[in-house]
Amino acid sequence: MKKHTQPVLAISYFVEVIAFLKELNVDTDDLCNNLNITQRQMDDPAACITISQFSMALSYARKLCNGSISGLVFGGRLGPASHGLAGLSAVTQPNVGECFQTIEKVFEHRFPIFTIEYIQEDDYFGLRFTEVLPLGEDLAFLIEAIFSSFYNIGVLQSKESHNIHKINFSFREPENSSMYHELFGNNIEFDSAYCEYFVPIDRFYDPIILSNSTASTHFLRQLEDETPEPNKDMLPKTILSILEQEQEHLPSITEMAGKLSMSDRTLRRKINSFNTTYHDLLMLHKRRKAIAYLRDTKKSITEISGLLCYQDPSHFSKAFREWTGCSPTQYRKEYED
Repeated sequence: MKKHTQPVLAISYFVEVIAFLKELNVDTDDLCNNLNITQRQMDDPAACITISQFSMALSYARKLCNGSISGLVFGGRLGPASHGLAGLSAVTQPNVGECFQTIEKVFEHRFPIFTIEYIQEDDYFGLRFTEVLPLGEDLAFLIEAIFSSFYNIGVLQSKESHNIHKINFSFREPENSSMYHELFGNNIEFDSAYCEYFVPIDRFYDPIILSNSTASTHFLRQLEDETPEPNKDMLPKTILSILEQEQEHLPSITEMAGKLSMSDRTLRRKINSFNTTYHDLLMLHKRRKAIAYLRDTKKSITEISGLLCYQDPSHFSKAFREWTGCSPTQYRKEYED
C-alpha cells in the first residue's frame, strides 16, 4: 500500500464524492485520472487519499457542478458505516451523550484536519470543531457534510426525536443559507469563532438503536491499530496549541522553531509539507482569537489589535474585514444586538 507523508482521509469519502457526482450525471473519469486514483484503490477499504487530493477533488467537483455542490446534500448520504470504525464505535454507545463523547475521542483519526472537543454546559452538550489546517472554501463543504451526517444519523439512530440546541459555523453566511434552516432549524449562527454542533442536555441519556458494548469495544481497539501514521503527528495542531498558550506575544517562525527544538528552515519545510505556511497558521489563530475577544470581552479594538500583534488598529481592522466581510466594530455590534 502506498505510504503517505501528508494527513489522509479514508478513500471511502472520495468514493462517496464520485457516487454523488454520478447521481448528478457528471462524468468522473477525468477527476479520477487527474488524481491518479484507480478503481482498485477505490475498492480497497483500507486505502487512503491525502488531504491535498481530496481538496483537489472538491475543487474539480465544484467546477463540474458550476459551484453548486452542497455539503449539506452530500452529508445526507453518509451513514455510520461511511465514517468507518469511528462511526461504528460512536453509534454502538449506549446513549447520545456517550456517542458524542466517543466522537471526540475517535473522529480526529478520521478527520485529522480538525481538533474536536466535547463541550457540556447546563442546558446543552455537543462538539466543537477547530481547523488544524487552513481549509479555505473546503471548510464550508466539509463542515456542512459532517453536521448534515450527524443530524441524519441522529434522526435514524436515536429512539427519541433529534432536536438541535444550536449550531455555529466559523465561515460567512452563504447564499443558500435557507438550506441550513430547512435542515437544522433557526438556531444557527455564522462567522463564529468555531464550528459547533450542540443538542439539548435532556437528550444526553436518550438510548441509541445500535447500542452494543461488545461491538463498540472491538471497533475502538481496531481503530487505534489502523490509524494512519501521518494522522498521528499533526505539526500544525502542535503549533496552534502553542499559539493558544501565548498570552501577550505571538512567536516568530524562528522563535517557534526554538520551542519545537528545530531550525526555522526545518520548521518551514515541515509546515510546507502540509501545503500551508506559518503565516497561514498565524492568521487562523488570530481570526479565532479576534472573534473570541470581540464576543467574550469588553476589550477595545486597540487593545485587541495589540494582543494580536498588529502595530496599528487599522491593520487589524483590514485583516478582520478580509476574514468576515465586516469591521470589528460592526461585528461586535451585530453580535450584541
